[in-house]
Amino acid sequence: MNIKLYIKAARPFSFTVSFVPPLMALALAYSEIPDFSPKWGLFFLTFIGGFLAHAASNILSDYFDYKKGIDRPGTYGSSGVLISGEMSPSETLILGLFLFAISAVVALAIMISMPNGFSLLWLILSGAFLGFFYTTPPFILKYRALGDISVFLAFGPLMSLGGYFVQTGYYSYKPFVYAIPIAMLVDAILHANNTRDIENDLNCKVKTVAATLGQEKSIYMYKILVYGAYLSVLIMAVFKVLTPFTLLIFLSLPIAIDNIKKMSYKDTPIDGDAITAKLHSIFSLLFISGLGISGFFK
Repeated sequence: MNIKLYIKAARPFSFTVSFVPPLMALALAYSEIPDFSPKWGLFFLTFIGGFLAHAASNILSDYFDYKKGIDRPGTYGSSGVLISGEMSPSETLILGLFLFAISAVVALAIMISMPNGFSLLWLILSGAFLGFFYTTPPFILKYRALGDISVFLAFGPLMSLGGYFVQTGYYSYKPFVYAIPIAMLVDAILHANNTRDIENDLNCKVKTVAATLGQEKSIYMYKILVYGAYLSVLIMAVFKVLTPFTLLIFLSLPIAIDNIKKMSYKDTPIDGDAITAKLHSIFSLLFISGLGISGFFK
């Protein structure tokens, strides 16, 4: 076993998108519920389960993109372990399926550990569908311009709603709605990647939102996703849906502006997804901190 190689195959720079939702759900529960006592064991399982499912989805995406000829020498959208020959296709497939199986065991452990845990089944199955069939036949969501909505839901409202239910034992609209700004930046990560790969995807007959829009309109969509994250927080804070402390996210606005400038260049930057992932991490940390501060003063 080569653990370092397996970690590379899972594309660890993107893991923050699966770490943030359970943290946000925990902070929300803390900010709203008097004498809230975190369920740390269940939180740990939620954290691990989401991470394993995310890693598995990344690995299977690499496998099917490689088999379809999308990932090949000279392209940038994968971990590179298949292109370089560091891992074989069969080894990659087995690793992805194994991690999905382990994440399913973790999900089952969460449901069994809660009095009404099987109320989570619909959320878990929804997330599993979006992650597993992202590039896996027969649905192949990524190749049918459904990748954006898939990652938006999976790494935003759905995971946050599940994390909140695990901590509180009931559902609320708040984790679903509060996750929208963060989910917009998750989608921006994917969209930056797909904008860079428009020409390659069109040549491989892969239909993404970016490939459908074209280069110029895709840049506009990136701007809408990034600025929309800030605007949605501002609107919710003004109407007292969100605590004013969440306006801390505006400390990250200079990074967002810089990213948009880079994405607006004639040649889309190769690391557009990485710089957007960094923005997502900082934005999310500030957002969660705002929720935590409001809980301190409740």
